[in-house]
Amino acid sequence: MSYHVWDVACGSGDAQTLCITDDDTVWSWGDGDYGKLGRGGSDGCKVPMKIESLAGLGVVKVECGSQFSVALMRSGSVYTWSVNDVIK
Repeated sequence: MSYHVWDVACGSGDAQTLCITDDDTVWSWGDGDYGKLGRGGSDGCKVPMKIESLAGLGVVKVECGSQFSVALMRSGSVYTWSVNDVIK
């Protein structure tokens, strides 16, 4: 299966990467410290994996810091996750 990526963000330091695909899916990969991949736990991964908790929420922009990640929704809501791996 192939996807069209329309937004991507990379963290600094112990880097993580996020992207949004045309099917309204957010993917993450890289270093997982502090839960910054948004999939539970702190395990890193070398291949993109879906962030299931963001599926269908209308994410329009993703950003990464050194130890946190952020997603902006079409509605204007902002979700962040980091140390506790809680999407808020």
